[in-house]
Amino acid sequence: MLKQRELQLAVGVAQARDNLMWLGAAWTMVAIGGAMNLKHTGSRVGLIPLGPLTFAGCYLYDFAYGNKLQRVIKSAGEILEEERQGGPGGTSMRFLPPVGNLMISKAEYEALFLAKTIHDDKKASE
Repeated sequence: MLKQRELQLAVGVAQARDNLMWLGAAWTMVAIGGAMNLKHTGSRVGLIPLGPLTFAGCYLYDFAYGNKLQRVIKSAGEILEEERQGGPGGTSMRFLPPVGNLMISKAEYEALFLAKTIHDDKKASE
């Protein structure tokens, strides 16, 4: 199960790196076209798409080569921990399965996930 998770994460990073290469090529073409438009017409309108493309490129670069994946995983862990601790009133309803689902009841869900958290808290305090 862990190997499958690692493989999925590696594939996601590889896809981001591939998308970054394609976006870099598109950015270059837009920059060349915008520069040619600027030279011939004097209008900077052709350079406008470089703004959003640069923003998207920075985002992809951060995911593909930066530490965005670690930040997202850390944030997801914090969200799960907050949900297991309970929201206002001690219970959180955000991740409970919908009423009438056929997979798991609310009691089974709480027994699986909340009992594990209580067990983990006891081990940490020992």
